[in-house]
Amino acid sequence: MTQAQDAQLVAARVAALFSVARPAYFATIANAGLLMLVLWESFHVALLLSWFAVLLGVTLLRAGLHRAYARNAQQRTPQRWESLFRLGAIAAGALWALPPAVFLPVSDPLLQMAVIFVVGGTIIGATGVYAQSPAAFYGFSALPFLAVVIQLAAQHGRTYSLLAAMVVVFGAVMVRVYRDVHGGILRTLRTQILNAELVTQLARSEGQLRDAIESFPEGIAVYDADDRLLVCNEIYARVYGAGKSAADLSGTPYPVIAQNALAAEIVPPEYAERRVQWLDERLARRRSGAGKVRYYQLRDGRSLQGLFVRSRAGGVVSMFADVTALRHAQDAYGQVVAEGKLVLDTLPVGVAFFSDRIVVRCNQRLEQMLGYGPGELQGQSSRILYPSEALWNEAGERYKLLKGGDVLEGEFKLRRKDGSSLWCRSVGRSVNPAEPQSSTIV
Repeated sequence: MTQAQDAQLVAARVAALFSVARPAYFATIANAGLLMLVLWESFHVALLLSWFAVLLGVTLLRAGLHRAYARNAQQRTPQRWESLFRLGAIAAGALWALPPAVFLPVSDPLLQMAVIFVVGGTIIGATGVYAQSPAAFYGFSALPFLAVVIQLAAQHGRTYSLLAAMVVVFGAVMVRVYRDVHGGILRTLRTQILNAELVTQLARSEGQLRDAIESFPEGIAVYDADDRLLVCNEIYARVYGAGKSAADLSGTPYPVIAQNALAAEIVPPEYAERRVQWLDERLARRRSGAGKVRYYQLRDGRSLQGLFVRSRAGGVVSMFADVTALRHAQDAYGQVVAEGKLVLDTLPVGVAFFSDRIVVRCNQRLEQMLGYGPGELQGQSSRILYPSEALWNEAGERYKLLKGGDVLEGEFKLRRKDGSSLWCRSVGRSVNPAEPQSSTIV
């Protein structure tokens, strides 16, 4: 265990010690009162009452310590609380050593057994009461135990000697039992601490997962191997939750989410009359694990891009992104490109765009001038436009003249598709003056 876990173990052990000790205070007073009644006629009453009064006072002080711990355990360190508890246990043990040492009736074996029985029972009870603290147990039990052994050994007769030996053997067994009980309690407390830390780590991990998912800018949901929703963010819930929050959707089977999708998404026209089939095919794609990017629209007009991926544990992570703005931009760009193409194709001159001497794009007029069909020049090397390699290389040298944004004009001999020549007057300019060869319009 770590140093922090050891500190937790000490605190838990001391807390358990105080929680178990409360009944022992009442048992101490009851046993002491019973022993006093048994010995009432055999010893001086004042001596018995004095012993009982001191024991009662120590017990009340220990009960006060217990009450102070219950009210404010943080007032002292656990080690300090245990030290105070141990002092009380030693004081109580010293007082319980007096009956076998002082009050043992020499001439009455029956009363002797009564004293030994009460004191021995008190020591046995300490095994459970002080199981969390060896120092408190041995501090309480040592003096009464030694008093019983010494008194029995001091009596005349073989029987007393054997009884003293039996008590010693019983004490050894009791110590072994105590050590087993103490070890079991420590193992239990360690397990509780480790389990509590695991629960805390799990809760922290779950909280971090939820925070990460909720912070995700797009819709996301995580499903387990049984296709039940574990966690999702509010963006996902607003689309597929049918009015429920992300927290309320936890545990929802995917078929229910698919039903919600049927109400949220625009069903393709070919499924307009076959909505059940659309739902079945969606579930089949899900079971197959073949997650592909899918573009679709919601009934509120938004365009989404969706994808699901299988995890190694068999679960599914579903994601979607709102691509409405991107779709609008693509449509606008397509419109601009179409308009630009229309303008280029209506020009009476040939126009071509080159990048690294590759024809990126040209208009219909240039294709007609050189005898090529629509699109045939796109992607071709500009070498096919020149009658010879030398003329093509010479044209390449002229790119240097376009540096700085200058315009290059002149007459050039080009080659048609059928091999015939064509003289053209050309005007060229680089789109990127720093690197003319990378982007040029002619």
